[in-house]
Amino acid sequence: MDAFSLWVQTKAHYFHPERFRLNLNNCIQALRNVTFVLQKAGSLLPGFAEWYDCWQERMRADPLLKWLVEARNVIVKQGDLKTHSTVRLAVVDSWFDPPTLELEGPPFILSENFARFVAKHTPTDSALDVGLLRAERRWVDSRLPDHELLNVLVHCFAFLSGLLFDAHEQLIRPADANLCDWYGRQVKFQRKLPPCMLAQEWDRTIWVDLKTGEFLTPRVVVAERAREDVETLARHYPSLPAFAEKLRTAKTLEEEADVLFEQAKNILLADGYHLPMAFLGYADGPKQLVMMRLDDRPAKHLISRRLAADIEKTGACSVIFICEMWTAKWDETQPYRHAGDVPDREEVLSVIALSKAGHQVVHDVEFTRDVDARIVLRKECTTKGEFINFLQPLYDLWNIHFPSKPE
Repeated sequence: MDAFSLWVQTKAHYFHPERFRLNLNNCIQALRNVTFVLQKAGSLLPGFAEWYDCWQERMRADPLLKWLVEARNVIVKQGDLKTHSTVRLAVVDSWFDPPTLELEGPPFILSENFARFVAKHTPTDSALDVGLLRAERRWVDSRLPDHELLNVLVHCFAFLSGLLFDAHEQLIRPADANLCDWYGRQVKFQRKLPPCMLAQEWDRTIWVDLKTGEFLTPRVVVAERAREDVETLARHYPSLPAFAEKLRTAKTLEEEADVLFEQAKNILLADGYHLPMAFLGYADGPKQLVMMRLDDRPAKHLISRRLAADIEKTGACSVIFICEMWTAKWDETQPYRHAGDVPDREEVLSVIALSKAGHQVVHDVEFTRDVDARIVLRKECTTKGEFINFLQPLYDLWNIHFPSKPE
């Protein structure tokens, strides 16, 4: 558990070289100490030597475990590892086009200097629409130049967790093993690693708005409500109890989308607006409601990518978005113009559902406001399997392809 805490801190300080170095060194030593403590404790158990010999052979055959032993010796006896980092910078201005510009940045460049660095290398005639700077840092050790260090530590952590679990299973009486909180959690969660230990590219990346120079953090909040909040909502939305029951008994993604669309219209009529949100669905659990902030195009890009990273980490198998959007007729003379920039645009409430299996359904309803600012619902439309650029990160994650994707 010490090693886990230190790994979390190493990840949290990925963009701060000195703090990263300190937590990396401590995490390596904590992982190495696992076998030291195990050998001392195991010497009192019958059959430990024969059991441990088999595991030692496996550890010696694993190049990353071998690196862990050598790295700990270097840290204790010589000092720091010979680590270095690279920074890959790219200007992102589209969902699926190649980056406008790609550069290799100085490895120890400070975060606040990313935007300045790229600004000096961006062509002056670039007309950026979204204008996001993507900066990915990657730490490696000279002994493992082809392996990113966070992933190396995860591999070692998973191996040692398996070692300890087997020790509880093979060397200790079940009644004694069940007294161990760590062992109990391993059994309960089927020996799965904590979701945060999926060391994703997202965790090694920061984003800058090139138009403002600000560092961007997608605003995603998991919604949790107390019982009294639910009761208050039920009074405000009389249809809420029936809606909750319909959603609970829905058997397919399409049925869930139908139920959410009807309730979304009720909320829009009651409040005059609908906050952007997403429902993440899981194969063996309830849905998770996530609230989003979609203030501008850069935020919209980052929210989609952030949700894709969260879905990969948590194992969600479906997502249903609810949000207000602009819609307009496509003009072939201006193919890249956004609907929000078209003078005669229409406002719609959309429910967009997508599953890992590639099932997709979209419900739209146009709406206007009368002279008293009340919502008036108009034409409804339902489509299936139509490419939506906002979902591109999820298409990539789940390897989904729609024939209508633009060339």
